[in-house]
Amino acid sequence: MRKFTLLFAALIVAGVAAIPAFAATTTSTVTGTIKPSKTGTVKKPVGTSLFTQVATTNDDGTQPPPVRTTILTYSKEFEFYGENFPTCSKALLDAQGPTACPKGSQVGTGSSDALLGAAPIKNIKVTAFNGGGNSKSGSGKIELYVGAPLQKTIEGVEKGKPGKPKTLTFSVPKEAINPVGNTYSSITRFGATIVAKGKKSGKNVNYVETTGCPKGGSPLSATFIFATKSEFPTMPDSLVSPIAQTKAAYKVKCTAGK
Repeated sequence: MRKFTLLFAALIVAGVAAIPAFAATTTSTVTGTIKPSKTGTVKKPVGTSLFTQVATTNDDGTQPPPVRTTILTYSKEFEFYGENFPTCSKALLDAQGPTACPKGSQVGTGSSDALLGAAPIKNIKVTAFNGGGNSKSGSGKIELYVGAPLQKTIEGVEKGKPGKPKTLTFSVPKEAINPVGNTYSSITRFGATIVAKGKKSGKNVNYVETTGCPKGGSPLSATFIFATKSEFPTMPDSLVSPIAQTKAAYKVKCTAGK
């Protein structure tokens, strides 16, 4: 009996130890760049091309848990001016696509990769549009239209008053995660460059401006919130994340303007 108990205990230990060897490790990252890298000042802000990319992958190449919501946080040195440009709504984009949007409302481009089960979908075209904004009240929207095969919009809701950190919260549409039946997809990479220049009341205006560069670079962070069984009851257990959310951080390289 004692030998049987010891053998049973050894098998349990061996089974637990084997789990990491077979289970994939999921990693989420965020990166970003600005051009020009020399930033402006509070008195003399500089128009900026802002690139941001997020990624969620498994170390063994299998499909990672789908991310339902991503929250990006930029440092207080970034300012967004949606009120300076024409707008295009999520409803219009979803119904008629980018060609229906007013001239001047496009504020960027990008691309995305996804895994539909074991099938990779590479370089899906992304087009960014101004969804409206008010920099003084610290509110706004960025609409990211994802082309075929999705042909839907991921809306980013901006919050953050002047001189304060800015957040952009993007929620992936349910049909992007569960396009049909028991089929599920995961966005593994999503990157977009936001840049727009124009004129308003005879003055040059920018969509994104910088007002400084903190020592070591501008902090950029992301919170990734994973899809759950409560929202997607038929989602396979293999795609259910053991944790509700994860975080990643990055320092955007810059130099202080004078």
